[in-house]
Amino acid sequence: MRLFVKIGAILLCALQLISCGARQVDICELMQRLCEESGGENGKGILYFNQTRNSQNEDFEELSYEDFGFLYSGKREPPVCANRITGYAVRLSLDGDGYEIHIIECANPSDTEEISEMLLKRVERLQGAEILQYAPQTYEMYFRGAQVYARGKYAFLLATPDNKAVIEAIDRAL
Repeated sequence: MRLFVKIGAILLCALQLISCGARQVDICELMQRLCEESGGENGKGILYFNQTRNSQNEDFEELSYEDFGFLYSGKREPPVCANRITGYAVRLSLDGDGYEIHIIECANPSDTEEISEMLLKRVERLQGAEILQYAPQTYEMYFRGAQVYARGKYAFLLATPDNKAVIEAIDRAL
């Protein structure tokens, strides 16, 4: 009898672990919610997504894997970890305010660590001396506090005036 109870407990724990981060969300809809939470919907921004998601949202434009990779490495080539990415949405500013949100959906929750490292390279570029020299206000308002956050099978880059509010919105949505 004890053996069956232990096996049942182990199976229950395994099911809970499997279901962690398994909630499927539309990353384009999530992006719009996060922009609304942080006030980014008011600026002139451009929203990108990858074509494999087949989003019906007309607010988003397609971003190739080569251009997507450029954001993180500075090279027009797919990111090295492209095979671990199942979807992405990126919000970049067009009016020079520097506001950015990146959402990357990973194939597995275990992939978020590697994807987060890729996002940290973008943060390093945003926090570089060039940005500080040529756009000090943008640096102070957005890039200085830019951060990477992971939840379940999603990794996020946040460069907003209120990253804490965005993280709270992420936690509610996922």
